[in-house]
Amino acid sequence: MRWAPLALEGTRLTMEVAWITIAGALALLLIGAGESLVPVWLALIVTVSGYILTRWIVPAGATMAAARGIVAGGGAIVIYLGVVMLPQVGWDFSWPLWFWQDWQEGRHAIVGGVMLGVFWWRGTHLGQEVVWVNNLAQSFRIGVAVVVVGVVVDVLIDSYSGAPIPTFLFFGMGIASFALIHITSMDPEQSAGLRDWPRMMALTVGGILIGSVLLAVLAEGELGRFAGTAFGFAGRLFLPVLVVIGWVFEIVIQAFVWAFFEVVRFFATEGESPELQLPSAPDFERIFTQSEEENRLLYWLSRIFGWAAVTAAVVGVAWFLWRLFSGFRGRRSQAEMGEERERLQGETTIVEDLSSALSALAARFRRPPKHDDITADLDPNNPVSVALGAYRGLVALADDHGVSREGWETPEEFHPELSRLFVGQDIGIFTNSFVRARYGGIPPSGEDVGQIRAIWANIRELYPPPRHKPETKPATAATEERPIRAPLPRWMRVRSDLRPHEESPPPGMGPDDARMM
Repeated sequence: MRWAPLALEGTRLTMEVAWITIAGALALLLIGAGESLVPVWLALIVTVSGYILTRWIVPAGATMAAARGIVAGGGAIVIYLGVVMLPQVGWDFSWPLWFWQDWQEGRHAIVGGVMLGVFWWRGTHLGQEVVWVNNLAQSFRIGVAVVVVGVVVDVLIDSYSGAPIPTFLFFGMGIASFALIHITSMDPEQSAGLRDWPRMMALTVGGILIGSVLLAVLAEGELGRFAGTAFGFAGRLFLPVLVVIGWVFEIVIQAFVWAFFEVVRFFATEGESPELQLPSAPDFERIFTQSEEENRLLYWLSRIFGWAAVTAAVVGVAWFLWRLFSGFRGRRSQAEMGEERERLQGETTIVEDLSSALSALAARFRRPPKHDDITADLDPNNPVSVALGAYRGLVALADDHGVSREGWETPEEFHPELSRLFVGQDIGIFTNSFVRARYGGIPPSGEDVGQIRAIWANIRELYPPPRHKPETKPATAATEERPIRAPLPRWMRVRSDLRPHEESPPPGMGPDDARMM
């Protein structure tokens, strides 16, 4: 799109022009007030409100641009008052030279002063006392639509041209509020029923919302993706062009200037200075009527611009509602899928738990499997798994060397045979960690894990698995003299060390009772 840079530059220029116009309105309100303080308070309220809106609504990168626009607008007002307006009333004004040292501020001031001069000239030469009432309602609708478009664009579309939201927000609010002020200040005969401005505002906003809801409903289904793409493209394409066209054809400019002069006259009626003569409002009846052939183009352009602004507001709000509803529906479907997934995972977990319980029960009646590595089938990062795997690997290695553990033997009972087989190694830490982890669920410390790994590596190096396993278990004095007895109760297996007589008995039993068991 070759015209995109021009449109973006036009949007930035429009933003600065809007700020310049607002600054000019505040300054002329103060000048035309005479001795009345009402416009002063109004200007302060508008200034503070504009700062709050700029601070909290405008993106962070646009705050400095807005401040620059305010400074440039103030400079333009000073230039305009000093060069054009004040000498006409006999006031002498000399320019400070330091202002021209900064070319950037000077450039904005010159552009702003020229544009304000053009606005004043147009208002003076087109000044008439007759006002076309229907154009007030059209200006109000355009202002509301521009505000809605600006807010929706700021929410849905990233700031791609500096700071477009001040243009839409303040410009639309200015059009709507100035038209509303003039409507409320008119006589009932002149307003032609438009004095009921709450009804007009409700109809305008309600029409935008109702049309947006209908359009959002139509955009559902198969048209949703296409509508979202089309709305996004139309928003990026139409909004800058809309603002540029409005300024080029002077439709909104004249409405803004006319409303601005009406506000100035409204506040300066009682305290108007005789030296300061304010111009009259533009003749909208002569400009926007079909009776004259030369003004028919402006008439249709004003209608097209008004309907385009309202349509853009409807499309923007519809897009926002469609995106909001689509996101809510997507989150709801994801939540339902998550619940279904959790249910399936819960069922799988029950099956796995039952299988693990059956496997553990069967393992108690068979010899432990052989493991060539202490972390085989176990998590090496889990201390409990390391303790279990180390002891099982040690038992498997002892079995390879002919020292087998019987099914009824507890780890404590099998510990002396392991100690005699692996002479010089601290086998107690293997047995102790296994008993704690297996029966008490107590993981070994990091220091114990490191010691287990080091001892296991040393044992693997000193006691490699033999090629041929011995047929029988070597008989020792300890095994021949040791009587066969039943396994100890489970509470006696959970111990803090390898000395069973120091194990604490369960609640309600003394040490003698525990030994008798």
